[in-house]
Amino acid sequence: MVNYMDEIIKMYYDDIDLNNYKLIKENNIDVDLLNYLFNFDFINKPVLNLYNQFITQYNNNYYLLFKKNNDLIDIDDIIYFLNQELIVKDNNIKDKWCKKIDYHEYQITQFGAKYLLLRESINYVIGLSEIGIQLLNTIKLDNCYSCLVHKRVTNKMFDFNNPLNICIDYRVRDISEYIKYMFFYENKEVFVTNINLNSEEYKLLFSRLLFITPYYDIYEKVIDNELEENEIKKITNKLDEYEKYLKKIYLYLKRYINIDTIELFTD
Repeated sequence: MVNYMDEIIKMYYDDIDLNNYKLIKENNIDVDLLNYLFNFDFINKPVLNLYNQFITQYNNNYYLLFKKNNDLIDIDDIIYFLNQELIVKDNNIKDKWCKKIDYHEYQITQFGAKYLLLRESINYVIGLSEIGIQLLNTIKLDNCYSCLVHKRVTNKMFDFNNPLNICIDYRVRDISEYIKYMFFYENKEVFVTNINLNSEEYKLLFSRLLFITPYYDIYEKVIDNELEENEIKKITNKLDEYEKYLKKIYLYLKRYINIDTIELFTD
């Protein structure tokens, strides 16, 4: 049997050392968006294959080969990226959130006792998300900027510069994802005051913090049998502390902007 990895690597130079490179497989990519992103210096460009192409197609899949980078990012890297002002207009955040919540609520009713840990925690997480949607309804989204941002933000430079991790959303997405990642995976409280956001964007930032994407990401991988259910404890074990952290941020924001009263954080 032919090893598909060997066949793909043959499309690059002969002496490639995979210890220094990472091959990423994608089933579906936006080729136009990728080619657009390759124009920017701060985007990690894939290695060109022998046909002088960034994207290699094989058996109806797409492959991109990147040089590994073990550097870490900090909040200044995010601010630099957002200051590039890659402004675009294309957003429907409320619909996306509502559909995700509805889908997960439906899923959990179908599982019976199969996923006990998920059943014990999902209602609390969805409850926070619904508070976030209520807050979202009060925000003047026309005053919030949309731009090229990241699907997920970790503290890894490789993830941050990966063009496959780029999407279109409000610019506060990157900040909120970084805050959540650092809290749940690095045990650090990070909040950003040195970026020029308007009051509506700060409210949008807080509404996003109420949507616990690290939980939903693990949830989906558990359902798809990619992770053991026990992995959800990485998030659920920190939910009480995260609520206290949210309260600190909320009370800080309330001193400077007109944000709706949220009873959970005013007791």
